[in-house]
Amino acid sequence: MPIATRTLLAGIAVSTLPVLALGAAAHHSMERFDTQQEVTIMGTITRYEWANPHVYVFVEATAPNGDKVEWEIEGGPPAMMRRDGWSRETLKPGQVVTAIGNPGRNQYKDSMYLTRLERADETLFSEDEWMGAMMTAGDAPAAPADGLDGVWTTLLNYEAVAQFYSDGLSANATEKGLAAIEAFDETTMHPGLDCIPFTAPTMMLSPDIKRIRTAGDKILIAGEFDGVERTIHMDVDSHQGVARSLQGHSIGRWEGDTLVIETARFADHATGTGFGVPSGGRKTLTERLSLDEDRTSLTYAFELSDPDYIKNPMSGEAKWVHTPSVTFAPLPCDLENARRFIND
Repeated sequence: MPIATRTLLAGIAVSTLPVLALGAAAHHSMERFDTQQEVTIMGTITRYEWANPHVYVFVEATAPNGDKVEWEIEGGPPAMMRRDGWSRETLKPGQVVTAIGNPGRNQYKDSMYLTRLERADETLFSEDEWMGAMMTAGDAPAAPADGLDGVWTTLLNYEAVAQFYSDGLSANATEKGLAAIEAFDETTMHPGLDCIPFTAPTMMLSPDIKRIRTAGDKILIAGEFDGVERTIHMDVDSHQGVARSLQGHSIGRWEGDTLVIETARFADHATGTGFGVPSGGRKTLTERLSLDEDRTSLTYAFELSDPDYIKNPMSGEAKWVHTPSVTFAPLPCDLENARRFIND
């Protein structure tokens, strides 16, 4: 799996880019791990932490000198791990496992970022297979939707997400944006350390489970990963006088079966326009959610402008599959879990 994808999945939790990186970038970059090396350990699970933003497995193994060492093994976010069949019941203390992963650097030497996990003759996790699972709805049967209301599985579009973490972001950054990237210290400045969620459009591209529901003159769009619920106001036509907020002020309108959302008045956010690139008061976002022809999926498309930090608008899209049999099950962010990588 490309490093950019892994930081991404790791950045959709504190951030940088390879999708496990979407799982590790989910929250932080892969800098603490040596992604050019892999280590293998066999040992006994001492603790299994099913928490947001990261799944952790703690394994006691025997070092070459005979000492017992407890390894801290980091996986992806629960919202994405469950797309590959994981749950809080997948592992239990006392089970013997073989773990393969990228080892931690320096003071993180007894940690790894998980790339493969085996138990007896069973493979419980493979990074490449997990990446594939993010691109499909898996075994969840798709079903025609009457409208946008319902539960949707977001499929990973790597190209759409990568632009928020890759070198292309630096190439598109203004002088102010480049200065922000240079000054950004994820160990002290990443909003995820305080369980502050990602903003749209990043949260809309995250390959988790979404829920859309209509509540009177509002449409509510929620995502599992960060536990965010956005409010789309269908009865107003201006942002005038509205206070700035994390997800901004969203106004919706219908163009046929397409929901068009115009959002402005975003509050400052240190990674609101990309990894290390803030969003500011002039950030605007246009989104479209359109049912596809067979109505079993929709296309989410966006265009993001933030002239203070990026030279040219960013755009992309992702498929959401209507999966009414899937339970929408967000987990609250665990502050201790979110800060673990800076406390070790």
